[in-house]
Amino acid sequence: MKEKIEVTENEKLTENKSAESELSTQNKVSSEKPTYCGFVALIGRPNVGKSTLLNALVKQKLSITSRKPNTTRNPVIGITTQANYQTIYVDTPGFQAPGAIKDLLNQQMNRAIAQQVDSVDVLVWLLDGSIWTTAEDQILRTIKKANCPVILCINKIDEIANKQQLLPLLQKRATLHDFAVLIPISALKHQQVEELQAEIQSRLPEGPHHYSADHHTDRGLNFYAAERIREKIIRQLGDELPYQTSVIVEKIEEKNSMFWIHALILVHQQSQKMIVIGQGGQRLKKIGEQARIELEEHLGCKVVLKLWVRVEPDWFDQPKIMHDLGFDFDS
Repeated sequence: MKEKIEVTENEKLTENKSAESELSTQNKVSSEKPTYCGFVALIGRPNVGKSTLLNALVKQKLSITSRKPNTTRNPVIGITTQANYQTIYVDTPGFQAPGAIKDLLNQQMNRAIAQQVDSVDVLVWLLDGSIWTTAEDQILRTIKKANCPVILCINKIDEIANKQQLLPLLQKRATLHDFAVLIPISALKHQQVEELQAEIQSRLPEGPHHYSADHHTDRGLNFYAAERIREKIIRQLGDELPYQTSVIVEKIEEKNSMFWIHALILVHQQSQKMIVIGQGGQRLKKIGEQARIELEEHLGCKVVLKLWVRVEPDWFDQPKIMHDLGFDFDS
């Protein structure tokens, strides 16, 4: 009799465990939320703050920034993953008005923008306060053909002294297109950036995440190093040198717990080469030091940075160099 009782109790224990396991499985399934993932293009004319906004959204420096126009040339990917939402931002080059397109570089920059407009899930159009140019006219014509929600951001609101001007400005811009939402922001001061991010997430399509949660960009070290060097050139030279300079990282070696980075700075004319090098090589040395410090902070180890300057006339009109700079002529 005792043995029978023990068997009965064991059977009940087994049944209880089975029921608990089934309930746990049901709870796990019911608690699983759908995941959302989508591509979001940041578009606008040069110097409206797209790169600053990308860095604010991702909470780290991915795109280089400066006060000079055309700082961003290639689309830069920034990735944020928050719970079940993954947003893949694309920082596009500044849109050039048709009359400003004079060389292959500018053609490829506008082409890159058009490709993003046709392939993303959400568009974020940045305007610089109340400024309106012929580039904005062209962008407006472009977004009217888009098959996705368009969010309009009035950026640099921190520079608008009289905030009472903001509402009439938003109402005026709202008549241009059937925007999903209009948001005034300051990318530099991080004002309304989280609100913008929430609006974007609410419009992402359901689907699996494309990247792991610790991914923040799809760009490799070659691109990152070249952009850091180019940023220091732009900031060091100010108005002394036209934007017609670029950087190609030729080789990266990792040895003795250090990165050895060899990079080539391209300029259009011999006089520009002398400007970049500076008297006794001091300017080039300073550019290298500033870029190296930032690269060491990024990589967490010592970096040896070797820079050379080469005159390459009309490099911005040469398909091979455009390809080396990351522009794809086949797509």
